Amino acid sequence: MLFLPLLLLSCNKPEPNPEIRDPIYQEFRTQQDLAKKAIAEAEKTLIEKKSDLDKVKPQTGQIKYAQKRLWDTQRTLDSLIQQEKYWTVRIKEREQTARAEYLKSFKDGKTWPDPKEFQEYSTEKRLREARLQWDAKERIEKFKIDNPTGAPGSKGAPQPKSTTSDGGE
Repeated sequence: MLFLPLLLLSCNKPEPNPEIRDPIYQEFRTQQDLAKKAIAEAEKTLIEKKSDLDKVKPQTGQIKYAQKRLWDTQRTLDSLIQQEKYWTVRIKEREQTARAEYLKSFKDGKTWPDPKEFQEYSTEKRLREARLQWDAKERIEKFKIDNPTGAPGSKGAPQPKSTTSDGGE
């Protein structure tokens, strides 16, 4: 009788919801929550823009500006709704992938989730979110800080004097 409970407790069963431990899955959930919050804010802004459009006096020329702001807000809202749908699909896909990987790792006796996979995901995410446009002024200022002498390729070290072929300076 004493060995039966020990035998049952020592059984190693797979988790029913392993995706909860997956950091990539959690990241996707966070992104989806952010998209939902942004949608709520955009809907409030859209209501404000509609009321602004209704308040515009006719034949003052302001109606075009009010319409443009309304259309821009609607376009932003549509984009956010699309993002939220994207994250819903990605979450379902990642849930299935996480369960399959977990079962494979469980059968092989390996640890799961793989920290290398999350590190790769984090690196890719950082690169995706990096600015694609370079600010020329910012680059020039950084160059001036790195190179106080102004010579290309120098890191603040004095430049050697150039000698001429006639031996003089």
